[in-house]
Amino acid sequence: MLAHAVGTFISAYIVSHFAANHKFKFALGIGILYMIASLLLTIKLGHFQWIGIIELGLYIPMSWLAFNAWTRINNR
Repeated sequence: MLAHAVGTFISAYIVSHFAANHKFKFALGIGILYMIASLLLTIKLGHFQWIGIIELGLYIPMSWLAFNAWTRINNR
């Protein structure tokens, strides 16, 4: 789960850096995209339900944290 959270964080941070407009929407879009992919994989492979629920709860907050980290670093 940590690898998925870190991957989402890094991807959302990079998207926030390179997006010209609507940086927050693109960062959250990455989180939503990863969440949908994880949900489809959980359904297809039949993982434990609690692992899928925890993972689905990680993607949006990690993309939000990445956007906040990007804004704090680049507004100095």
